[in-house]
Amino acid sequence: MGVTGAAQYRFDFRPSRLLGLALLLTHGLAMLSIIVLPLPFLMRAVLLLVPAANLWHVYRKVGGGAVGLRIESDRIVVLDARSGEVSGKLLPDSLVTPYLAVLQIHTEGKPRSVLVMPDSLDAQSFRRLRILLRWQDRIRL
Repeated sequence: MGVTGAAQYRFDFRPSRLLGLALLLTHGLAMLSIIVLPLPFLMRAVLLLVPAANLWHVYRKVGGGAVGLRIESDRIVVLDARSGEVSGKLLPDSLVTPYLAVLQIHTEGKPRSVLVMPDSLDAQSFRRLRILLRWQDRIRL
């Protein structure tokens, strides 16, 4: 591949429709299962607040999360919508599959997770990101 030590790669994310659909489906199924429970109406209404509140929380957290990623020779930089740039080292317990990438990044403050879905990037960029992350210990980034 001929990657040199001064190489830098940038990935700009877009909102994932797959993740949004998965969140809506799972929370919708949870709410449906609560509705069919043989409980009093008031208790079911109160229980429905739990998945609704969780969906709201997740939507707000995902919506204001990572908007991009920059991989440099000695660090990985997360471009965050709220806090700007956050840099750190990629931890070995990160997960890279053909369907998603979960990056565990050790920053100065605390560990941070970044979920990258296949529709967050164009197909070629997602493939490049997966290859870089999978072979990071064998090639100098």
